[in-house]
Amino acid sequence: MKLNLEPKRLKRPPTPLVFIGCWQLLIMSKENIKLKIAFPDPSQSFTYGVEYGRLLEKIERGDTDVHNNGFPVRIENKELLKNTCDEYGYIAIFGKEYYDEWIEFKGLRFSGSNN
Repeated sequence: MKLNLEPKRLKRPPTPLVFIGCWQLLIMSKENIKLKIAFPDPSQSFTYGVEYGRLLEKIERGDTDVHNNGFPVRIENKELLKNTCDEYGYIAIFGKEYYDEWIEFKGLRFSGSNN
C-alpha cells in the first residue's frame, strides 16, 4: 500500500471550534460560520480586565497556585496583579517578558508564619 504524503488543502479548519481575535468564539461547519460569543466592548482595556478577572477568581477562591493556564499575562496587568496578590496574601512571581507585551506570572498563596 502506497501512502500519499502530499499536503492537502483544507476547505475548512480541522477543528469545529476556533477562537478569533478578542475572545470571540466561532462555531465552524461545512455550511456556515456563526459567531456564538462576542464581548460587547472590543477595547484593549476590556480584554485586560477579562484576563485579570479570571485570575482574581482563582485568588478569591483560595487556589494555592494561581496562573494563566500556562500562558503569560498582559504586561498591563502586572501592577494590578502584584497589588492584588499583596492584598490577598499571595506572593506574586513574575518571569520572562515577551515582546514588551506579555510576562510570565504565578501567584502563590502565603501559608507560612511571621515568627
